[in-house]
Amino acid sequence: MKLRVFCIAASLVGVVLLLAPNLQAQITFPANTTYYISNFGCSDANAGTSPSAPWCTFNNVNGNIFSPGDQLLLAAGSSWNQELDLLGTGTSSNWITLGSYGTGVNPIINRNDTSGTLRCVRLTNPDYWNIEHLTVENAGAGILVEYSTPNHNGLNITDIYATGMKGIAGTNNGAADNLVESPGVALSTPSTAKISLTTGQYTVSGVNISYVEGTGNETTLFPRPLGGNGVSTWGLWNAVIQNVYAHQDLWGPTGSLYMTQVNQSTILDSVFTDVLNGNSVGTTETISGLDNNVAVINSAFTDTPPTSSPDGCGWDNEVKSNGTQFYGDYFANNAGAGIEFLAIHGTGDFDSNNEVASNLFVNNGGGSLNGSAGAIATTGDSDVPTGTAENNLYYEPNYGFDVVFGSTGSFSGFTFTNNQAADTDLDTWNSMEGFSNAQGQNQWSYQYFNGSIWDDMTTYNSYTSGAGIAGLWSTWGADSNTALVGGDTMQPDACNSCWTARTWTAPYSGNVSIRGWVTKTASGGNGVLVNITQNGSPVWGGSGTTLAGTNTTGFSTNVDIPVVAGDTIRFEVNNGGSGNNDTDQISWSPNIIYTNHAGLVANADFQTPAQPSKGYEYGPMTYGWTFSSGAGVQANGSAWGAPPAPNGGTQTGFLQSTSSVTQSIDFAAGTYYISFLAAQRTSTGGPQTVAVYVDSTLVGTFSSIPGSFTPLTTNSFTLTAGNHTVEIEGTNSGDNTAFIDDVTLTELANANFQAPAQAAKAYQYGPMTYGWTFNSGAGVQANGSAWGAPPAPNGGTQTGFLQSTGSVIQSVSLNAGTYNISFYAAQRTSTGGPQTVDVYVDSTLVGTFSSIPGSFTLLKTNNFTVATGTHTITIEGMNSGPNTAFIDDVQINP
Repeated sequence: MKLRVFCIAASLVGVVLLLAPNLQAQITFPANTTYYISNFGCSDANAGTSPSAPWCTFNNVNGNIFSPGDQLLLAAGSSWNQELDLLGTGTSSNWITLGSYGTGVNPIINRNDTSGTLRCVRLTNPDYWNIEHLTVENAGAGILVEYSTPNHNGLNITDIYATGMKGIAGTNNGAADNLVESPGVALSTPSTAKISLTTGQYTVSGVNISYVEGTGNETTLFPRPLGGNGVSTWGLWNAVIQNVYAHQDLWGPTGSLYMTQVNQSTILDSVFTDVLNGNSVGTTETISGLDNNVAVINSAFTDTPPTSSPDGCGWDNEVKSNGTQFYGDYFANNAGAGIEFLAIHGTGDFDSNNEVASNLFVNNGGGSLNGSAGAIATTGDSDVPTGTAENNLYYEPNYGFDVVFGSTGSFSGFTFTNNQAADTDLDTWNSMEGFSNAQGQNQWSYQYFNGSIWDDMTTYNSYTSGAGIAGLWSTWGADSNTALVGGDTMQPDACNSCWTARTWTAPYSGNVSIRGWVTKTASGGNGVLVNITQNGSPVWGGSGTTLAGTNTTGFSTNVDIPVVAGDTIRFEVNNGGSGNNDTDQISWSPNIIYTNHAGLVANADFQTPAQPSKGYEYGPMTYGWTFSSGAGVQANGSAWGAPPAPNGGTQTGFLQSTSSVTQSIDFAAGTYYISFLAAQRTSTGGPQTVAVYVDSTLVGTFSSIPGSFTPLTTNSFTLTAGNHTVEIEGTNSGDNTAFIDDVTLTELANANFQAPAQAAKAYQYGPMTYGWTFNSGAGVQANGSAWGAPPAPNGGTQTGFLQSTGSVIQSVSLNAGTYNISFYAAQRTSTGGPQTVDVYVDSTLVGTFSSIPGSFTLLKTNNFTVATGTHTITIEGMNSGPNTAFIDDVQINP
């Protein structure tokens, strides 16, 4: 026996010498064994099977084979500059794990490589492996999973941070691994592997990639195991990519996510944003091709910057994909389109059976130089993309919803249904983009109903594991199973009568469209109840619509409703009456827009359509306003010779001859004034007179308009609640032009004290009436006057003043409701003492302000509630003697 053992050992030594220096012969580890590697108290001569006697390096692991149930654990806080090579096959009931142990930051593999030739982790032909709790840095590839044979199953990759992966794009350093750029996490096929699949086969199935954060990589995710044809065979089947945060990647040729030959898979609750640098082609956050039945749910694709690329989009359906579904997603501020559906790769380049539903698109294509723009775009004549686009929300003022770019292309194969436009980009909300660690921030709150009352959740927990993007609001109920609300996820607690809610508070009155998609984040449990309520009353889902425990596809949650300022819209979830909340987590990231906004003037400062430097554009066109053929917009410095746009703007509207701009606006019942800034064209032509109509009633006529922008205000007019038409028109035919800007509606006349107009540095005491009734201690003063006031805020040229017990008073018609009054105030510091300002509504004191600073500061009264009718607003000084405060921009806020 001794001789026999000796002979075996001698044979192994020979193998070692043949393989390479410092490498052991390949061995198979026993099943269900845990191995430890650490920088501390370690030795490669240790057994490595206990935390007290760990290995130091990967030398005892690389090239050897793990067995079912084995674990390889790396010490938290440790780091290595060495490739970790893993082999072995687990079973569906006994997985193999690469993970961590101990406390502290995740273990790090940092290759300090800029050439793109080195790898951090390489896993070859695995089945049933977990890879978790790891940081990979500065290499050609972070975690590289390679398949050279077909029909593999089971891979979980979670809690990974990847950064600094670069060096492959544009080189041959990834050719052997079939990598076209440096990935944080990749599923690939070696160039030497020619996997042959028959119909229905795949390279790998059952892949879950979650809680991965990537930054500064050429790409973060590269799920591209080859072998399929994208029609009947697949490289990747049945994958879930969830809670991924890819940001500030270096923008290799394929973006932050590159996936091909993927079948029946889901991308969920992920963010791809803010890529850096750029290429002449392929500039996109994500790119997809040869894929089938891929669902993209409650994810965000934002801030792709402009380059010379024709793309610049959020998602690029590049070539021959079928059944891509976009549900509840957010596409915003991309240089190109939100989504591209291309047909540019030759005959039969199908892009078929797509579904775009319940998404929000905002300002896509603003940086487009020569390519795609708008919410969705197509180009090319290889085929006609097919699908549906329904129940989407958008604010795309420059290009609209669907755009054909280039010389060919068509959306004739798409059906468009009920896609709603927002009033302005300020009237759009996405709950994931607006998620915050502060209650009420961005109009969102996170609440819990304990069976009796709703209340804000009290605890916010931030965490950096995995994607590093998430935090969770929580409230502990009567049991130990807490309710949770995150950026895109929600979970009820185990209390049957309790509900968890993500709550949006309406900032003003109007009509809103709500679009969303709710789904289980994982299959299991007996399902949950979901609904939407307005001030506690159901507006969608009744007393609760069931989302089954196995429903990981989900369904839409769409509703259109009127709101009043302060209304609470709750997106609620309950455990379904099961008495537990096991596997009850859902994904739900609602989108909301105002389709009309009471009292809102869209494109009030005429900044759209955006003009090139010194450019201009005539109507007819519709951008908030409907411009007739003699009206339009012009940029500063254009041939029109207009003065620069006021208030820092870059464009103004113009009214030449008898042209007009018209807009339909939703009003609450009340009495209003329209204010705007106007200037006369003086470089050529004669004087222009401007008339303002509401419906068919003339409410103001303005002639003798000066050559510089001057504030003008109409007479008051009283309206019933509903939609009314505002028209501003030139009345002098011929080559006569006025420029207009900053059109606003107010329920207070002369809210910024621009009347009566004063000469340069002049002032005027009351008594007088200009909207406000000024008593003998109050008045108006121009910038630079002897009063020594700071310049008027917000670009104004005058302010009001309250000396001694001076006051300004105005009556205003208000609907029943709760309001506050805001205004700017500054203390006179050149002479006199401090002034205190009181604000009354009727005879009720709603605010007292002392210790007013010397510069203009925004002040706000307490809330007050009034009945429908006429009410008196009084703002008065309280300190007799030479004590003065300056006031400006008085607003009544719901």
